[in-house]
Amino acid sequence: MVDQTLRDLGAAHASSVGVLLEDGTEPGPAYFDVGSGSYVPSPTEWHAYDGRFGRPKAALLRGACACGWRGAAEYPLDWTALDDQTPLYDADVDLAGPIADYQAHLTVVRDATIPLPAPSPSC
Repeated sequence: MVDQTLRDLGAAHASSVGVLLEDGTEPGPAYFDVGSGSYVPSPTEWHAYDGRFGRPKAALLRGACACGWRGAAEYPLDWTALDDQTPLYDADVDLAGPIADYQAHLTVVRDATIPLPAPSPSC
């Protein structure tokens, strides 16, 4: 459950499961070729990095936050057990580790916040 402090922080601490490529770099957005037109979807969700259709292929997962925090623990994706033709969002991937790391980050953020005083009534 998200408390008021985290609601107040809003998108500054939005969660995500981050990915690293085989070379240890964090990829930019994955692009989807949807044909002609000016709009090109470019998601950054972990499951977009499945290596299909020329997109980068994730090697490791980790906790991530919109504030720039990245979890130190890395969770390998076992591509020998995953089907290269199945999208990652349909695969049975355990996200418990990255999510737990992100929740620990939120605890640190919450504990470091100082509540603002209640607004005074208008004159």
